[in-house]
Amino acid sequence: MNSSLYRQFPLDAARMTRVLDIHPDSSPQAALRATLRVISLADCPRFTALSYVWGPQTDSDPTISCSGYDIAVTVNCYQALISLRRLYGHLTIWVDAVSINQSDNAEKAIQIPLMEEIYSWAETVFLWLGQGTAQTDRAMDCIRYTPKFVRCLEDMELKSAPTMSGRMKSACFSIKDLYWTFLAPVGVLQDQIQSRRFDKRFQAEDFQTLLSCDWAERIWTLQEIILARNVVVICGTQMVTWNDFIRGLVLGTWEWYAANSKTIQAIAPTQYDIWMSIIQLWMNFERKSHWNNRQVRRLIPAPRQKLDPESANRRPGISFFHYQALANKMVRALLRIVHTVILLLLMGSLITIMVLYSENKGIFHRFHHTGQVEVLYLNGTFDTSYIVTNSDSHVDKIFWPITSLSLVAMFCIMFFNFMSPLQLVPGSPDKKLPKTIDLSMFLSIQRAIRTRQCKDPRDKSYGLYGVLKDLGVGIALVSYEKPVGLVYQELFLALLHWGGSLNLLLDAGLPGLLNATSWTPDWSLAHTPSRAWLDPACVYSVDGHATTSKSLPVWRLMENSRLVIRGCFRGTVLYCSSPFDAEQDVAQTFFDAFTTIRLRMRLQKESDTIHSAVHEVLYARVMSRVPPEESDVFNYWFQSLVTANSMMVDTHEQLLHWRDLIRLQNTSVTFHRDICDKLFGRVLFVTSDGLLGTAFRSIAVGDHVMLGSGIAMPLILRRMASGAYSHVGPAFIHAMMEGQKWTGEDLEDITLV
Repeated sequence: MNSSLYRQFPLDAARMTRVLDIHPDSSPQAALRATLRVISLADCPRFTALSYVWGPQTDSDPTISCSGYDIAVTVNCYQALISLRRLYGHLTIWVDAVSINQSDNAEKAIQIPLMEEIYSWAETVFLWLGQGTAQTDRAMDCIRYTPKFVRCLEDMELKSAPTMSGRMKSACFSIKDLYWTFLAPVGVLQDQIQSRRFDKRFQAEDFQTLLSCDWAERIWTLQEIILARNVVVICGTQMVTWNDFIRGLVLGTWEWYAANSKTIQAIAPTQYDIWMSIIQLWMNFERKSHWNNRQVRRLIPAPRQKLDPESANRRPGISFFHYQALANKMVRALLRIVHTVILLLLMGSLITIMVLYSENKGIFHRFHHTGQVEVLYLNGTFDTSYIVTNSDSHVDKIFWPITSLSLVAMFCIMFFNFMSPLQLVPGSPDKKLPKTIDLSMFLSIQRAIRTRQCKDPRDKSYGLYGVLKDLGVGIALVSYEKPVGLVYQELFLALLHWGGSLNLLLDAGLPGLLNATSWTPDWSLAHTPSRAWLDPACVYSVDGHATTSKSLPVWRLMENSRLVIRGCFRGTVLYCSSPFDAEQDVAQTFFDAFTTIRLRMRLQKESDTIHSAVHEVLYARVMSRVPPEESDVFNYWFQSLVTANSMMVDTHEQLLHWRDLIRLQNTSVTFHRDICDKLFGRVLFVTSDGLLGTAFRSIAVGDHVMLGSGIAMPLILRRMASGAYSHVGPAFIHAMMEGQKWTGEDLEDITLV
């Protein structure tokens, strides 16, 4: 049935897509009715777009009556459109589930590249967080209330907002902004009052429920929000502008507010960090200001504003819709003028009072007759002794100094008012971000590819196609006919050419993907529990472990997909434990491995002990990053392990005794469970140099340990018959993670296949 509908509305030309015209209805419970039509993006049409999560698909999914056909959509999509109809009535909107024929891979390959243009130039992108609950309603209400007590936004950690040359504003100017700005000098008491009111509204559990929605974890939704200019957040029946949503979330980072409100800290840091990374990406992303050689900017329409579908292809005139660029510039200029006028009025008032006071005392009269004024200007001095001694009151002794200082202060304020931009939003609207955006954007994109979810593994690449294209990444064309391995290999090479970071290899390793090289990352497994031990400081940051002393990456691509890097070998794998799997007793496997490890390890330094080696390797962190309280718990846990392992009984009895010792301390029991969870999916090994390490379960005895230039962690390589190497995976090795084994002098070319 849907195939017949899409044949009725074909996409015959380039840059064509379909939109839905939602029909209004007086009853919120009425079935959805809409009209499907084809538009050309070359005409700069007016439309909105929906950012949402599909959710599960079932046989009982609701349908939309569309142009004489019934189109089945997921429950979450249906609820989003019902809510938008209630808020806006007649609405023209782009929805991927309807606008794209999802059963036609060829059409998807054409439409996915157009999503960059669709979400960039949609008048409004509606961010649907799902059907609301009482908790999410309270959280949204709290977010809407937040700007009411925001007096000054200059101290926010997000110091720079996107500028007119290609960035959206992080906050819109309003009467509230003017109100709180002019009350800033007397706002301390207001802060205290509003802060207490906010504490009464704020509930950490409500925010946790709101922030834990599936929308924040999907790869497609990240691209949609990054590209969007005007965003409205909707959850159930509650809505809030994206600007107010940002204010409500970044409130937790304000140092001045953290001192007054402790409840904000109750939000789970993981969810909060996810949303903060989304906000940072949105703020840092460079956007274009011209569409089809036209400068197009439009403000967010107010709720219940009717969007006329008949005029959807007409470009809005400036008399009705202000360009946001011009509006923001005009507002900032107006505010500077208002500030200056106020200062001039105050200065004039003081001068008037001074003149009236002086005339009343006869001071100017005496100046006029004695000629002291001429003397003052000729000599460049001001003899106040005459004025003071000839005054009739002691008030004169303080009046003139205070007046002089006030005038100087006013002139200074006026000067700085013109020289520095007025800040009503986080940071200066005209101030560009530092030119580290490429690195920060690269790391953020890498994190998104690793951690965000999608149904089709190829969407790890295609879900960010528009963003990567805008950033200048040479991403390959979309094709769902390609195998996953080839898609990931093309994405790896595109990111490597763009960002130049060989830390991308930390997500690669055997067994690998079909139709791909061993150095191609398997991003579908990058954030699984078996790889959770990888330190994010190494994967996402250049300031991770100094294994190679922050050396520069060196690489080149050869024929037959051979990647050549520079590095040096540091021994081989001498012993490898059994994998720590959930199907078997992790504690038993570790206890058996520990017996062999004690015999095979050779200490490298007098200060090194097996105690510190085991501690570092189990947590995959160097000792300098281990909290002191954790060390105390580990000391007892490890001492009980050594005690049990030294008993002259069989291994089974030793293990039972170790468990009995652990149960004597509650914190040790918790620590033991945590260790077993962290060991899942990996193995322990000892190198030929006597160093203890941990790696993926694919490691084997005889594999080589390699330190690569510009790579934050050691790599395990397996030599092939051709002399090249297969990439087995990254490793954490004690006494190697801080550059102890790196000299940078004995480097050689190493070929990966």
